[in-house]
Parts: sequence; C-alpha cells; structure tokens
Amino acid sequence: MHPAKKSSNTGCAYTLYGYTGGSSYNSEFIFGPVNLSSATITSRAQFESNINNDGAAFNTADNCYYVFRQTAPDSLIKISLSGAITSINKSPSDGSNYVGVVYNPVVGSLYCIKDGNLATMAISGTSYSATTVLDGVAGISAIDNTNGAMYYQASSNDTFYVYQYSPQQATSSIVATVTGVYNIYGLQCNSSTHMLYAVRANEVAPYFDLVQINPSTGGITSISSLNYSNSPAYCSAVIDPCNNEYIFSVGGDVSGSGNSYFVDQYNLSGVLLQHTATTGMLEGLQEAK
Repeated sequence: MHPAKKSSNTGCAYTLYGYTGGSSYNSEFIFGPVNLSSATITSRAQFESNINNDGAAFNTADNCYYVFRQTAPDSLIKISLSGAITSINKSPSDGSNYVGVVYNPVVGSLYCIKDGNLATMAISGTSYSATTVLDGVAGISAIDNTNGAMYYQASSNDTFYVYQYSPQQATSSIVATVTGVYNIYGLQCNSSTHMLYAVRANEVAPYFDLVQINPSTGGITSISSLNYSNSPAYCSAVIDPCNNEYIFSVGGDVSGSGNSYFVDQYNLSGVLLQHTATTGMLEGLQEAK
C-alpha cells in the first residue's frame, strides 16, 4: 500500500507500514511502506536486527513508528515517516524489562508491557518512563480505535481467555473463552464493527482456522479453514480499515516442508483474496490513516 490504499468507502485511505530483514535475520531490518500487491517494502530507514517482535506502534499524534530493541537497555526506536531514527532510553537506574509497545489513539497514549504488566508510557525528549495500570498482561493483541478497548490473551491448559481492558474505566473482564486450542494468533479488532478476528490452532480438525469473536456476546464463529500443517513461528496481523480485510503475515514451517514466509489477505467473511510469498517476513504491520 504505497503510497496509500483506497477503497469504495469515500475518503478512506491509509498506508501500511512494517519492517523486514529479508531471508536473513542477522541482517539489518528495512522499515517503510508496504506494497501488499507485491508484498514488498519501500525502504525509508534501516536499523539493527535485534528488535523485539512482540509489538509495534504507529503514533497518530506525532506520525511516527515505534518498536523496542530486544536487548538491553530496552531502547525504544522512534522512526519518522521520512526515515529519521531516534533512540529513546529508559533511566539507567530502571531495572524493569520493557516489550510490546502499542498506541491507543482514543486515549492518545503509548502503552507497553513492563515486567509482565500493562503500563502507560511517558516520553520526554530522548527518555521514557512507564506506569503500571494493570497487572498480569503478557501483551496487548488488539485495540478498538473507535472506543479505545484494548484486548489481550491469557491461557490455562487448552483454554484461552480473551480479555477486554477499558483504559477510561480502568477495568478488565473476560469477553470470550476459547477451548480446545493450542494457541491463538494475530488477534485484531475491526473498529467499525467492534468484532475480533484471529487464527486459531485447534486440537482437532480443522487444525487451523480463521475465526470471528464477538466481544459483546463471547460468540466464536469459524469463517475459514486454513491449510497449515504447523503453527507459525512468527506472525503479524492487521485489519485493513478501508476494505475490511484481515491481513496475516507468517514466518515458519507452517507447510511442514521447511521455513517459508508469506502474506495472506482475507475478507471478513473468510474468503482468501490473496496469497503472496515473501523473501522474508513482513513484521510489525501498522496502518497509518
């Protein structure tokens, strides 16, 4: 989607951003706008490969992209859309571990996971701090960009729980229980309908499927069976806000015949619209409207 993807929805256009390291994850990553037709990235910036793949954020307040380094000192990388890179660091005396940056446009705040808890971030110049707001959160999977609801997962044996956190009310509750599964991947929210979508790894056939989750009722509907043999090693997902499509980028031996990388696009009825092989995985997918 470069420079922007438009739809029949009048006035709706956005650009998808992400990064890739090609086929070698020891190389530098390339950041820039994603062209989904060719599943390629136009380089705006290059940065080192030790990046945490648990989250990325596009901050609509400053039109910059954020991602954490994977190694100490947990630096937050800020990338402008022109490609300028700024390192934002925590205090030298801060011994906490930070991962999984996300941005909530409704409350206008960056969030992250601080020592296994959800925290809101404050940035001053080239330093950041974070204040815990909710304990026991491994990572934020999805955000509803119209009401600010934030969704995360927790599991016990073969049961996964989808939680909804309201930052305005500072409350959290289970909105769906998914049983008989190994994992849930790529949880995303369609902000126009408030429905959730994810790839589910099941204990019985179909072993992988794309599901719709209704957070108002807890209802779970399988909308497409996926021809995977194994779970993804890595994945990144996003909802196309103009065309109402689920975009799922995958890396790993999902076919059972060796590592591969590809991007799939589904409409929200579960029809596969495009399957495109890539040289390396497209990671940290974020839309900028």
